[in-house]
Amino acid sequence: MNIEVNKDHPLFVYLPCGVGGGPGGVAYGLKLAFKDAVHCFFAEPTHSPCMLIGMMTGAHDQVCVQDFGIDNMTEADGLAVGRASGFVGKTLEKLISGDFTVDDDTLYLLLKALKDSENIFMEPSAFAGFPGLIKLLGSKSGQA
Repeated sequence: MNIEVNKDHPLFVYLPCGVGGGPGGVAYGLKLAFKDAVHCFFAEPTHSPCMLIGMMTGAHDQVCVQDFGIDNMTEADGLAVGRASGFVGKTLEKLISGDFTVDDDTLYLLLKALKDSENIFMEPSAFAGFPGLIKLLGSKSGQA
């Protein structure tokens, strides 16, 4: 496809994240390939933000969402993880550009929109990264 990825044409990637192994491996590989020309964001359910909590506290796998009064109950069952991988969190904490959460209602709205427009059905977890671009462009740092 001849798509250029460099500092003038950066790549932004929004990765659904549970324990962190899958998106962590993808993010790590992309950073090796494209260095500062790629910006990876993890997307987690609002009721299961284990990687976000682990990275924000620096405690990684030493804390779980329940320690913060979060119930870990989500329809995005592929991402319903209460405790993040310490290995992934420690390895990527300085490499990823951010982490955001998405609620189940938004996942269902996106699921319905794709089903209605393309007749494609996917698991709710698959939609976690979809709001990433909107969240980024709506943020102060996304305007810079």
